[in-house]
Amino acid sequence: MARSATTFFRSTPLMLAMAFGLPLQAAAGDLSPTEQQAIADLGQLPAFDSLALSPDGTRLAYVGTLGDERHVLVKQLSDGRKLADFTPAPGQKLRWLHWADNDHLLTTVSMTTAVSFLWLGEWGEYFGIIAADMATGKAWDVLKFPGGVANNAGRYSSLGGRVWARESGGETWLYVRGYFAAGAAWEARGQMMKINLVTQEHRLIENRDLLNTYDALIDERGELIAAARFNEDAGRWTVVVGPPGKLQAGLTGESSIDLPSLEGISPDGREIWLRTLQDGVSIPRSLALATGAESDSVVRLGVHRADWHGVLLDRRNGRIVAGLVEAPFAPTYEFLDEGQAVRWRRVAQALGNVRPTIVSYSDDLGKVIVMTQSSAGPQYLLVDMDSAHITPLGPQYRHVPTPAEVSDITYPASDGLVIPAFLTLPSGRQARGLALIVLPHGGPESSNGGGFDWWAQALAYEGYAVLQPNFRGSTVSGALQRAGEGEWGRKMQTDLSDGVRYLVDKGIADPARVCIVGASYGGYAALAGISMQQGIYRCAVSVAGVSDLRDLMKKAGSLRGERYLERWLGVSSTRDHEIDDRSPLNHVDAIAVPLLLVHGRDDTVVRFDQSSRVADQLKRLHKPYELVDLQVEDHWLSHGRTRQRMLEATVAFLKTHNPT
Repeated sequence: MARSATTFFRSTPLMLAMAFGLPLQAAAGDLSPTEQQAIADLGQLPAFDSLALSPDGTRLAYVGTLGDERHVLVKQLSDGRKLADFTPAPGQKLRWLHWADNDHLLTTVSMTTAVSFLWLGEWGEYFGIIAADMATGKAWDVLKFPGGVANNAGRYSSLGGRVWARESGGETWLYVRGYFAAGAAWEARGQMMKINLVTQEHRLIENRDLLNTYDALIDERGELIAAARFNEDAGRWTVVVGPPGKLQAGLTGESSIDLPSLEGISPDGREIWLRTLQDGVSIPRSLALATGAESDSVVRLGVHRADWHGVLLDRRNGRIVAGLVEAPFAPTYEFLDEGQAVRWRRVAQALGNVRPTIVSYSDDLGKVIVMTQSSAGPQYLLVDMDSAHITPLGPQYRHVPTPAEVSDITYPASDGLVIPAFLTLPSGRQARGLALIVLPHGGPESSNGGGFDWWAQALAYEGYAVLQPNFRGSTVSGALQRAGEGEWGRKMQTDLSDGVRYLVDKGIADPARVCIVGASYGGYAALAGISMQQGIYRCAVSVAGVSDLRDLMKKAGSLRGERYLERWLGVSSTRDHEIDDRSPLNHVDAIAVPLLLVHGRDDTVVRFDQSSRVADQLKRLHKPYELVDLQVEDHWLSHGRTRQRMLEATVAFLKTHNPT
């Protein structure tokens, strides 16, 4: 298997330093050998990750990392025998693994490239699927990836949504959502493709509402039973539901941004479950498959659908088996079958105080892979749900320093809103007068979950206290999320400095030694913290940060994207001058402290010039800055070597400008 799969991947055709101050190598040289090793260990990609249990629970697939090389491996759990070992083609990045059936492993990959189909030529991150057959030892490109683009402009295929697997007559079919077109005259196009994993036959499923459908559900036979559609120009959404071939409108509504999300099929197969937003509150809904009418069915006492932030699905039929409720450090799970709920409680009790996160599970939920936090970092365990027997599978990271302690705290914002946060304190130091790093998350519609964070741990290893606030706009709760609307660059920003004030008042942080570090939206917050705020931070690090909000809105890609940004900025038009007022690029002259900029050239989310233009202005003004240009890297720092470069540059910069 290893030889044929490797040959396939490597033969698949491709889709097509510091700017100022000391070079990165010299800055990294200021670190001791022990520090350099710790950064190498924490900056590496996980050595053991993306675990996926086969449907029958007998095989384990995972991504293993050795140096800069990423491997997909499959092993037999009973004896550890290797069944597959292959690497992606140059330029392909491994994203996640999932099983179609016991013999077919699916690997989702992506590439940063441009495509060309008729008039299309968009540069972006394009996704595809590689299928590996355990029985034949062959792997093949399901969508003719990369991008499904032929030089004759005859076909365009790109994964862009859910992937289902359904078995029929001893064969497995994939149902793939995305964007598919064939023929120069567009004689065949649709948003779903059906692919036979045995014969490799492709069938394009037509869709009259090609540009409007954004999600769908299929039943155990592979029949379409629900679809969610949105007319962007009219600002109207519709959920259609019904037996195959007889879909009818079940719910409709008007919204410029908020759309229903389809969760899955009810355990009895008679309803679809979805969520809609009403006055900013996520509401669980149910629609009967037979009639499309809304149902008020109650699952059972003890299940709180309104609190769910996600679901676990049965791979075979798309039915919901459990709901996820967010909690500090790991979610809790509400199983819909009482027997499964009892077994899970017994497993949780056997694990003690370590709250597990479910990573993968067999079809019958007899075996479950969980991840737990430990003194050696994240660990994977195989759990037998019947006996509650636990088998260690291994650590996520091969070698990391003993993780620093992480605790969840709350503090008051200036207007009284309670802000939840996580505080990581350096080991072996008294929590008094510490140098502090504020590390806001990206999004901004996201959250910090606690637990092991490689970036926070690297900073704590250097002796810094690290504050990770879930500022308003974070998805910790609906109320906190709604409180962030219109507050981009306003209270979302002061929520961070309010956290600094709280830790200073507690005596934990030294007010003279505070820096702000972040990526994406967190990078924006870092830039805003030293350009639009003064006297709080003595330095800043922005990784792939947004500096020009107007430019970001121009490149939103859709009317809905523009409306989304308008909501968070609190403006009614892209012409509003306040967009410029809250762009750090327009306040560069106010920056009076050192700044480190780090950005990847392959970033398709926040373009490289969002950092390079800040650097150009700082250079013109003769202000101190450093720019680390990551030549081949995307928005997510997908390569271990560039993660390590970022950490090396960040730590060296902080040691110089915010010593512990």
